[in-house]
Amino acid sequence: MINYLLPDWLLKIFQKVDAVLLAALSLLAFAALVTLFSASDGNIDQVYRQGIHFLLGLALMLIFSQIQSKTLRQWSIWLYTGGLVLLVLVLMIGVEKKGATRWLNVGVHIQPAEIMKLAVPMMVAYYFSEKPLPPRFIDIVVALVLVFV
Repeated sequence: MINYLLPDWLLKIFQKVDAVLLAALSLLAFAALVTLFSASDGNIDQVYRQGIHFLLGLALMLIFSQIQSKTLRQWSIWLYTGGLVLLVLVLMIGVEKKGATRWLNVGVHIQPAEIMKLAVPMMVAYYFSEKPLPPRFIDIVVALVLVFV
């Protein structure tokens, strides 16, 4: 039935998305928006802003779901290495905001820790994808080093 309601290009996108995950995320976002509305004394502007952020996140999720896993594996090393370089740059030329030096000013302020939130799990997944199962103790130690660096 849904095949007749959506154009082919949109059907292609949604075929790669886990329906249960999408439903759970939508329910969670709806509950969060209701809670925000309740906690903000009926301030609908905040609810609209958060709703827009949810929709942007959903769009990004759909875009990233179209990327082949092979491509993501190739990106993981570069993303992790680049994130480490940016973290070292924060130590050298970081900008202080609200008493903490966590930002780089490159025309806009970026926080390399946010990049590492994506890069670390991608790098650990890449590392374990190259190893036989079950992982040996040394493999787990190396993965922990990747995380705690």
